[in-house]
Amino acid sequence: MWFVLALLSAVFAALTSILAKAGIEGVNSHLATALRTMVVVVMAWGMVFLTGAQEGIARISVRSWSFLILSGLATGASWLCYYRALQLGEGSKVVPIDKLSVVITLVMAALMAGVVVYLSQQLDSTRKLEAQRDVIAQQQLYEGDLEAIRQEVRSFRHDYKNLLAGLSEQADKGELN
Repeated sequence: MWFVLALLSAVFAALTSILAKAGIEGVNSHLATALRTMVVVVMAWGMVFLTGAQEGIARISVRSWSFLILSGLATGASWLCYYRALQLGEGSKVVPIDKLSVVITLVMAALMAGVVVYLSQQLDSTRKLEAQRDVIAQQQLYEGDLEAIRQEVRSFRHDYKNLLAGLSEQADKGELN
């Protein structure tokens, strides 16, 4: 099913180019973009209400809202540039250049994937370094505890030697019962 929809998308995109070139003659490109956008908005919201998808608006995350808004801004910029290019140039030259967006998308996706991998590695390195610092801090605490125990044993040993010496002296004097 996705293939059929993708193919239909390509057909409609082709129609868009042909119809836009014919319709933009004598019309300001920004006005033409605004009129086209109004039709798209009505059609899109019609599909939302037709399918009952409007109930999902409240469940859209902030992250999704952010990316959808950025996508909308990119779409608007693309449409404004496209319509102006169609108004100034020949459709047979503008459309193939516009379709470079597929190649540009692949390049941008590869760059973004590289950035994600790099950032992931940096984050992993940072986490490992923090874990090593935690281990060192725990070892230092353990070392301090061991030093305290060593001091207690030395003190006990000293007291024990004094006690034995005292007992030995008392035994030598015959003072033990």
